[in-house]
Amino acid sequence: MRYKVMFCRFPHKGSEHPDTTDWLVETAAKAKANPDIEDIFHLRIDDTPITMGRNRCIVEAQKLGVDVLCMID
Repeated sequence: MRYKVMFCRFPHKGSEHPDTTDWLVETAAKAKANPDIEDIFHLRIDDTPITMGRNRCIVEAQKLGVDVLCMID
């Protein structure tokens, strides 16, 4: 089985911690090289309250048939 993976992040006012950004870049590159991963999606939501943003991320992942959802919060 090949997996669809989504990385969802929630930068407040467009601001993200550099360590988080470095992790995401490295992890996405490794995921693209993994033959078990079919596709990778990214979603950025800058909205409040954060619980609504998380729920919206889940809805979008379901629409795309994502198997693994990683929320970076």
